[in-house]
Amino acid sequence: LWKNAKFPQLTSKGGENKYVSTTGAFDNSQHVSLGGEYVHNSLGIKYRDHIRYRAGVSYGTTYAKANGQSGAKDLMVTLGVGLPIANIINNRSTLNFSAQWENIKPKGPGAITENYLRLCIGITFNEKWFQKWKAE
Repeated sequence: LWKNAKFPQLTSKGGENKYVSTTGAFDNSQHVSLGGEYVHNSLGIKYRDHIRYRAGVSYGTTYAKANGQSGAKDLMVTLGVGLPIANIINNRSTLNFSAQWENIKPKGPGAITENYLRLCIGITFNEKWFQKWKAE
């Protein structure tokens, strides 16, 4: 087959390539998450009544095994706040801020534990020009 290719002068070292499938290199991955959002008073008239407070926690294990050990354990904690963007028409758009801490801890001797801190800023547009219109 390779002789008929465009570049027959290229060959692999050692002759024929063999791909060997190994078992036990992977494990089942599991992930559990829990989160919630709190709004003080969604029908209130004050700005602070519409602020959305969010929190979440997540725990999981990875699928890859290293040296026969199960995959790394991953723990995440997230806190966030959604500030409504007030305008004349509606108050559905929000400016979102969140912070997420993640801890990845591999098993085995000499493994390095990783800690991450992510800060996120986002905006959610829920304005009229993003809504689908129906022709009747």
